[in-house]
Amino acid sequence: MKYVIMCGGKYDNFKEPKQFTIVNGERIVDRTCRLLREHNIEDVIIVSNDMRFDSCSFPRVENKQNNFSQTKSWTNIKGWWLDAFYHTNEPTCYLFGDVFYSDAAMKKIIEAETDDCLLFGSDPSNSEGYLIKSWYEPLAVKVVNYKRFYKGIEEVKKLYTQGKVKRHPIAWELYRHLFNLDINGRQLEEHFICINDCSTDIDNVNDNENDAKRIEYFLNKEKGICNQLSKVFGIISWLPNKEPARGLRIERLDRAFKQIYDLFGDVNFLVIAQNWKDYQVPSYLSNVQIVKCEPLGILGARKKLREEFLKTNYDYLIMCDDDVIIEQTGPLCAELYMDELNMNPHGFMFLQYDAAQLNLCAISRYIYEKERMVNIDPQKGEGYEDVVFAWLLHYKYPKNEFYAHGLKCIQFLNRNEKAPSTWASTNAFDHNKMAKLSWYHIRKFEKGDFTIDKKQAEIYVAKQKFYERALEMGWINKEDIGKTC
Repeated sequence: MKYVIMCGGKYDNFKEPKQFTIVNGERIVDRTCRLLREHNIEDVIIVSNDMRFDSCSFPRVENKQNNFSQTKSWTNIKGWWLDAFYHTNEPTCYLFGDVFYSDAAMKKIIEAETDDCLLFGSDPSNSEGYLIKSWYEPLAVKVVNYKRFYKGIEEVKKLYTQGKVKRHPIAWELYRHLFNLDINGRQLEEHFICINDCSTDIDNVNDNENDAKRIEYFLNKEKGICNQLSKVFGIISWLPNKEPARGLRIERLDRAFKQIYDLFGDVNFLVIAQNWKDYQVPSYLSNVQIVKCEPLGILGARKKLREEFLKTNYDYLIMCDDDVIIEQTGPLCAELYMDELNMNPHGFMFLQYDAAQLNLCAISRYIYEKERMVNIDPQKGEGYEDVVFAWLLHYKYPKNEFYAHGLKCIQFLNRNEKAPSTWASTNAFDHNKMAKLSWYHIRKFEKGDFTIDKKQAEIYVAKQKFYERALEMGWINKEDIGKTC
């Protein structure tokens, strides 16, 4: 079987071919060549119209049919991506030149057998393994029935010109067409082999450094030499005096401890324990630092947790409320969550921005030494401190933010479950006003102004209330409000 390393196309956002991206001290195209030789494969060509690929260890062949080019995005392209499949007229394994292949991935591709066609790629719906990126990535194609394969390429191109393919077709569309699947869907059946590991392609010049860092981390992890940061789960807890509320809160707290323990093991805990009195943490936990105190309020407890964290030597604080519920989509999600932290020693991460921002969010010592909790007290009606703090970091430190896939964090088992004796459950606040006050600060952050001006926020909300009333009464038209509304 012939092996073709596809290095065609022009990508204007790269100064040099993206196949030359350095990962772990080696250009990814050179790594592909080396891995093939390690498997005693010598019938290899590099298909490219760029003479710079003459520096590679296998011969270069030009593909005049391929004039594909992309500028900025997939909405601005010329030619056909599918023309990169150079016609050899013999059984061929097509390897993508911009893909970093793990040793295991290359072995799987080489050893796989077929009498037709096989597509290799990552599959985020498959819980096995881990992914550098969270979306589907085609990685290689193995073709024996090359006549049907070439014919399929032309058929897919025709379907696209007829408007029957929603996006510019690549390997996914070709695979689904060849095997009679919905060409615009995400269905994967036979003739597909999943590779969920550090194998990935280089998509965007801005992602090169980050992708390379992630790949190198997982390579080192396999060797047992990856960087391990110290982490602590910070829990803010308050137990009311009266029953049955106190007992219900203890049940939630015990549930949170048990779930974190089951997912992450015997990790470190730092607990702001308000009104705990005689409550004892579960005996299976061995690394719990308890800071007992009287009720501090929401904002006071947030500030206290940061203060106590900075007294420790931990690198990361992972925050949780005492009624947190964590969901995962696969068996390795908790481990991968910790991996993400290890790869971002100066970063921060929020699982969600829509609700409960500070549940299972992770903030590094580097960030917390720079930023205090915003001085916004929700119990005084000044806004939502967690929302404002999350967006402050998002806009002020964009290069430090990262994301962990696979874990979800919810506060209640269902919408009918209420957390007893919490401030939020009393509904003793004006949600509409609180949201507008928070939004005022977020809009300032978006413009690069990171000051907290609660007086101006109140004035802004008062104006909004007046305009809403004026519109309701018909005193003014919306277009009259202009930029002030």
